[in-house]
Amino acid sequence: MKKKYVLFLLFLLVTAAMKVKAQQSQMFEYVAESNLLAVNAAKIENPFLDNKPNAKPMVTHRFTNPDGDQFYLDHKLSMWYGATAWRILYEDETDFEKNTAFNVFVPGDDTKSWVHKTESANINLNQSELDNPMINGNPNALVFVMGVFGQYDTNIVGVFYSNGSQKWKIFNQEGVSTDMAKNLKFHVIIPKESNTSFTTMVHKTDPSNTSTFRTTLNHPD
Repeated sequence: MKKKYVLFLLFLLVTAAMKVKAQQSQMFEYVAESNLLAVNAAKIENPFLDNKPNAKPMVTHRFTNPDGDQFYLDHKLSMWYGATAWRILYEDETDFEKNTAFNVFVPGDDTKSWVHKTESANINLNQSELDNPMINGNPNALVFVMGVFGQYDTNIVGVFYSNGSQKWKIFNQEGVSTDMAKNLKFHVIIPKESNTSFTTMVHKTDPSNTSTFRTTLNHPD
């Protein structure tokens, strides 16, 4: 009986280790095919996101899809979960264009991620303050945010570090004349220092990497 117990314990430990490894962040390319579209939303079908309402995905538009077709996209994007699947949403309520491509990032245990909600206590003018010990007092943190649909909001956002409060903030790019709305939600993703599964960097535009409306990324990875 003792030997069986030891073998069972070892199996549990190995299984747990495998689960931890499987929880690393995942990345994949997604194409919005016509059968996945419904008005201004595109359904993502992928095992890393299916039936996972607590996942916190973010997406970036790809100009060229796998077939070589190219699409400009000037819509505010957000994520929306419903009926067992995540969807990419156009916040301006225009019809979703078929065959547009996106890079999808699903954060895992190699990141710190949470949902930030804008409310009176963290809003000042066009800004909403993030409060997390992992990034408080750290101007060099890499902070990624993605809107989560709950109410329509077409403002484009960015992030910046406030030297005054020593905290990071999400802000409306239109300026202080456009107040940050209450009850907006954002996925916030911070890579952990111990992360080895993907590479992050800050890209700065300058004359050497810009041409008309484009800037070129240059990184060995």
